[in-house]
Amino acid sequence: MMKKLLLFFVFISLIFINFTSCSKKQSPQELEDKVNQLMGLESAKELPIQEAEAVSIPSTKELIEEHKKKSSNKNEDNSKIDLDLTKMSATMIYTTVFDMLIMPEEYQNKNIKVSGFFYVFVNELTDEKYFAVIIPDATQCCQQGIEFIWIGDHNYPQDYPEIGQEIEITGRYQITENEEGVTYTYLKVSDLKAL
Repeated sequence: MMKKLLLFFVFISLIFINFTSCSKKQSPQELEDKVNQLMGLESAKELPIQEAEAVSIPSTKELIEEHKKKSSNKNEDNSKIDLDLTKMSATMIYTTVFDMLIMPEEYQNKNIKVSGFFYVFVNELTDEKYFAVIIPDATQCCQQGIEFIWIGDHNYPQDYPEIGQEIEITGRYQITENEEGVTYTYLKVSDLKAL
């Protein structure tokens, strides 16, 4: 994590150096030398390189089992909608979904209603299926997605809509953490209907 943070600051430093040196165009070598100087390195060859790490995402089955354990202890009122994204403009929906991904703790356990297009993503290593509602922005060029888990006994593909079909879902926004400490969010859906 520290190495990623260091590389982020290097990137920001490069951008800052590039914008603050408007009076004189600098060569790529001069920029590299300045970054190395900022980091206290002789050359970029000393920059630590981080190996790619595999991030484990909880499987749908694990999350459903976790939900069953928790829901047996408390009753949730799913009739009250805390955030209805279906009544917002496309730009506001896109912005709100982005905000949910950046600051998930602000939305945790809120009952959220959203519409979009149904998609299934498959982890090729484990063959695990992940379900999502995809929400395009107003120009239809960019998309945000929210993974969801439909609680109850539902089998894919029999009980689910067709891929790409417009759906409306309602569920509680959940945050969980895997063994590596990576935060993972999803919508625990109690109601799903095809539009």
